[in-house]
Amino acid sequence: MNRSGVSGASSSRAEATFRASKLDLVERESNAGIYRLYQDLLALRRDDPVLRVQDRTTSQAGPVGARAVALVRRHGDAHRLLIANFGAALTIRVADDPMLATLPEEAWDLALSTANGRYGGPGTAPTFTGTGEDRTIGVPARSAALFRLG
Repeated sequence: MNRSGVSGASSSRAEATFRASKLDLVERESNAGIYRLYQDLLALRRDDPVLRVQDRTTSQAGPVGARAVALVRRHGDAHRLLIANFGAALTIRVADDPMLATLPEEAWDLALSTANGRYGGPGTAPTFTGTGEDRTIGVPARSAALFRLG
């Protein structure tokens, strides 16, 4: 046993586990898009007044289609809508979804999309278009889009 009371075999396994878990800073370059995505997501959580509030009662989530989920967060008059699409490109008719149909009929801005080329995505932009019953949200395949209102 060593000074910490761990046997030699356990100690060498612990050392190997520690070495395997250390960050390889070379991966920061080879995975630069993902690194930028994490930086931007952390900045959004820190700086966005709706995302900064850690209160589950301000959130509502549900499925949209067979392979996507939507999360709506509200804080005062400000809203955020996250659509995570785990399948093929998706077009959602807002009026057809009970949760999305309650969203304000104002212009929504795209805050972040994982499909952005900056993050290694294909560069296809999500959309939130139309008015009234004709509002639609388009989300590229296997991506997430965060829309902002207010």
